[in-house]
Amino acid sequence: MQMESIIATVIGELAERSTLAGDAYPFRLNGSSVERKNRSRGRRYSTYAFCLLLSYIPWGKRKVKGHFPERTFEEISCLAAERYLGGQSVRFGWPRLSSRLGRPFGKAVDELSKLVSEGSGYDPSQATSTERDAGLDVVAWRTVDKRSGKLLLFGACATGEDWRDKLTELQPQDFCDLYFRENVSPYPTKAFFTPRIVSPKSWKNCSKRAGLIFDRCRVSALVPELPFMTRHGDVRDWMCSAIQRSQKEIDGGLPA
Repeated sequence: MQMESIIATVIGELAERSTLAGDAYPFRLNGSSVERKNRSRGRRYSTYAFCLLLSYIPWGKRKVKGHFPERTFEEISCLAAERYLGGQSVRFGWPRLSSRLGRPFGKAVDELSKLVSEGSGYDPSQATSTERDAGLDVVAWRTVDKRSGKLLLFGACATGEDWRDKLTELQPQDFCDLYFRENVSPYPTKAFFTPRIVSPKSWKNCSKRAGLIFDRCRVSALVPELPFMTRHGDVRDWMCSAIQRSQKEIDGGLPA
């Protein structure tokens, strides 16, 4: 009976994930078994599967020369935030490779201010020479004109096992007050992105601390399939390499 109860709990959890991720969920529940869905339409490289690998493969096995999956997740998070708002987005996280933002922190803040038409540029009086991104990874916004006062989202990303420790690291109000010349009103909405699953039991508490949460299911629902990108290494190649290097973990049963 105890084993039956455990199986029922697991199947219930997977069913909940399937509902939350919708068509982006790459598995099919068949009684008490879990099957992969048909790989047609690019599902082989689903965002959900990428987030699953990023969550459960040990850090040492994540490393593949020329590939930076954590940065790729930040790019995917930008796209998720953009689609959520129906607006635009940019990755602010370090290292910045976008032509839209400069590498030096001050220049990046200055150009971000111009992009979102908020803050009137960079205020260098509070920054340090070693500042990289001040915990800000994702910026998304929706606007109809160039005037200030718009729906603005500032997000942090966390992929490691210590993701709970990072829920409060980003404080959008502090970022704006410290680094912009003028006040931003209203202040940006705070968001948190993780390739992991935030359980129903901890969802409310995490939301209070981190703001708007985008976990594996929500990110995947917004971005069902991986966009082709190579600026941080070919993400599909990384997935194949990561699976090959962690075959023992895969054979032992990777949580869905």
